[in-house]
Amino acid sequence: MEFYSHTKEKNDIKKGTKFLKDHLSGVYRKVEKSVYPKAKLDIPSGELHNIISDLTVFHDLGKYTSFFQKYLLGEEVNRNLKNHSFIGSIYLINKYKDNPFLAALLYFLVINHHSNLKNILETGIFREDIEINNFIKSQLSDIQKNNKQISTEISDFDYDRFLFFPDGKIQKEVRRAMRLQIKKTPNVKDYFTINYLFSLLIEADKLDASDTKLYMRKSLPEKAVENYIGKAELNNLPEIEGINGFEQNKLRNWVRASVLENLKDDEILNKNLFTLTAPTGIGKTLTALDFALRLKKKIKEKENFEPQIIYGLPFINIIEQGLKVYYDVFNGKDISILGHYQYADIFGQDVAKESYNQKLMQTNTWQADIVITSFVQFFETLISNRNKMLLKFNHFAGAIVILDEVQTLRMEQLPLLGAILFYLTKHLNTRIILMTATKPKIFELANKEILDSENEKAVSFELLNDYKKIFAKFNRTKLVPLLDKPIITATDFYEVFFGKRKNNQSCLVVCNTVQRSIDIF
Repeated sequence: MEFYSHTKEKNDIKKGTKFLKDHLSGVYRKVEKSVYPKAKLDIPSGELHNIISDLTVFHDLGKYTSFFQKYLLGEEVNRNLKNHSFIGSIYLINKYKDNPFLAALLYFLVINHHSNLKNILETGIFREDIEINNFIKSQLSDIQKNNKQISTEISDFDYDRFLFFPDGKIQKEVRRAMRLQIKKTPNVKDYFTINYLFSLLIEADKLDASDTKLYMRKSLPEKAVENYIGKAELNNLPEIEGINGFEQNKLRNWVRASVLENLKDDEILNKNLFTLTAPTGIGKTLTALDFALRLKKKIKEKENFEPQIIYGLPFINIIEQGLKVYYDVFNGKDISILGHYQYADIFGQDVAKESYNQKLMQTNTWQADIVITSFVQFFETLISNRNKMLLKFNHFAGAIVILDEVQTLRMEQLPLLGAILFYLTKHLNTRIILMTATKPKIFELANKEILDSENEKAVSFELLNDYKKIFAKFNRTKLVPLLDKPIITATDFYEVFFGKRKNNQSCLVVCNTVQRSIDIF
């Protein structure tokens, strides 16, 4: 019998387009190429390869039932009988029953691989629903009719030893393990373990289903920025009075050289949280890219891994500026730079109709050497349960992340965002560079509000030690606070404003929403 994973409809007739055995092996190969071996997950030492193999090969095991094959070819089938997630999740629970919590996680990943991740404590492990359980038993009975063929196709000749409905003891142990570890002793490592494995699975599944190639990242020219704007030389800090264009270029050169000087210390590879604090107009975009390219080469030499560069920005206009700068630096070289943000022209002018799905999938899964994206995309992937967003979660592992203009992040979110960035470096070994001219206390707040109570501490490494001297070179605007009490309401603001402003004085009021500016005007 021929088993298919996917079909296409032509002239109202559905025909199989991909053999199930090819899909399962395709998903496995893609995950194997994508996995980052230095991720620190809640996985037994040395077991990651075996777990990934089982997760990918058996996630669609339920497609081997005659019920699913009939449904795939257009026949009416009971929705519970055609559900293909039950069988794979049962297989994994039985195989990993000696580690009940891991069994629960794998069950959770497979049962949800076509949906969003729900609260794991609300995901029934074989709910007390006799009708559903009977459907599962019917599927088990059906799939076992083709054991010989299935075992040949998946290259596991005694896989069926785990194909049975879990008894009460196994179910009880799995539920107990979930309650103990998730509810009673929650650990942020579990969050990263779940989301990382889920992301690897669903990305590979969707890439293979849409016949989209997995992009294999390249080594990038480490001196691309140097070749674009010249070599950075660290002489004495320029003694400059009154900055003009030529003198500012000398200062930019010195700043870039000072930042790159940090790469001479091999200990730089043991650091993950960086800040780059410098005035607006000093060339932080190119300085950070130069640093990232050279750091990427050191990582490749030490870890034999090609990290992706992810550049996050808050606003569309500066995202587009950043894209232009990056394109100009690499100047047509065979390097894939992807812009992923609202309104991005991801398809270009001449995209063939048949490649539309592949183009969209490449974008949604960040198939590129360099990704330039929005804070919305970045943080809603990092803190998420949504299937579509988690497609690219695994790309954070081992990556070099540059987050620019971080002072735009909302104050009340800083403790959470600082903490999650710290944990991202801890569990997925991500290198993160925060760039700003104002250096918000993101990690100080994270430590105070969240990390101290967890006996953790986020410590960042400043890439520009002499940033205060650089600021002193500029004739900066002086901010003079005029408040003797906090402004809470619009009325508070009006009272302060009319109390301070004199007749015939011009005044600029900066608002953060359109409606507020209209109200004040």
